[in-house]
Amino acid sequence: KAILFDMDGVLVDSIEDWFRLFNKTLKHFGKEEFALEKFLNKVWGGPIERDAEEFFGKPLGDVKKFYFDNFDSFKENLRLFPNTKETLTILKNKKLKLGLVTNTPKKQAHKLINHLKLKEYFDVVVGGDEVEHGKPAPDMILLACRKLGVKPRDSIYVGDTNVDIIAGKKAGCFTIGFKIDGDERIDDLSEIEKKIFK
Repeated sequence: KAILFDMDGVLVDSIEDWFRLFNKTLKHFGKEEFALEKFLNKVWGGPIERDAEEFFGKPLGDVKKFYFDNFDSFKENLRLFPNTKETLTILKNKKLKLGLVTNTPKKQAHKLINHLKLKEYFDVVVGGDEVEHGKPAPDMILLACRKLGVKPRDSIYVGDTNVDIIAGKKAGCFTIGFKIDGDERIDDLSEIEKKIFK
């Protein structure tokens, strides 16, 4: 009845941009910058609450403000993955409810999907600052399901990190890994239709 998507790394090719913003934030707070491999292994996909405490050593509000104030200088380089809009259009035409569930703060997530002209596709957008615990906790996925009026067992969650898959399974959703293993795996968004209507 519903398909929920992570945003960064699934619909939006944004790893390089978030990596640069993360390092700019580290530098701003007097911390040593990360290499890309360390960023991918230690940071990517995790909640901003953890980042603020573990990597920046600053209050969450300060980190969110710096992210938001500096995001515009990076978002012009963001790109959609191939077949993003085509796949979302197909799923909407199948009368499925679509949700966006991201650890990115809600205000920033809305700014990004507006910039990429994705807003029209989603019935609900849930950001990491709307719940007490971000992914890998299931809170955001459960909130999205409540807002959509669907049960998690009738929903699919699509993510690109182990954090996403863990959150989806904890919530009780069927999981699809984007270039990683879930209950099913896809390597291109166009494969989703075949996986769910096979």
